[in-house]
This record gives sequence, C-alpha cells and structure tokens, in this order.
Amino acid sequence: MLLIPVKVISPKVHILNSLWILPVTLFPFLTSFIGNNPNAVIPSFSYMCNLLFSIIMYSLLRRQLEIDNPEIRKEKNKVLSQVLSAHNPMGVGHNHNNSPGLYLQ
Repeated sequence: MLLIPVKVISPKVHILNSLWILPVTLFPFLTSFIGNNPNAVIPSFSYMCNLLFSIIMYSLLRRQLEIDNPEIRKEKNKVLSQVLSAHNPMGVGHNHNNSPGLYLQ
C-alpha cells in the first residue's frame, strides 16, 4: 500500500497542510515567471525559496502525522521493505535465514 491511511488529523496537521498547499499552488506562476525571464535573478530566487519552503512544510507535515498516528511508522517500514524487495528481486543482500550466499525469494 503506497498511501497510508491516517486516523487522527489534529489542528496542527490542518495548519501545516495549509502552509504546504500555499507554495505548491505558486509553482505554476513561478515557473511562468522564470520562463518569461530566464536570465533574471529574482525569478530563480523566488522559485528556490518557494521550493525550499514547500519541502520544509511537507517534512513538518509528515512528522506531525507520524506523531499523531504512531501506526504510520510500522506501515511505512512495511511499504519500504516491499519497495526494496521489488527493486531487488534476486534478494541480494537479504540473508533472512542466515545461510551463506544469495537468498532467492
């Protein structure tokens, strides 16, 4: 499961989600601004600041969701192991039964 359902949405999550959506909605305008002024510093700097702000807000939002919903961490680890096993079908490096050599799944 790539999308992990959450059970608790706190007021902090609402605020952080709103603060994350704000810079995301500005990306098309800032991209157009850079396209119209490709050699200018201000459009590039504005885009960079917006990108940095959206990354920070998204990180804080994910952190708050994990604090409010501790079961997310377990699901996240399960999803991560599924993704890693999908990218490593031969099981190289996954020696689950402590036997020497490759572990074929």
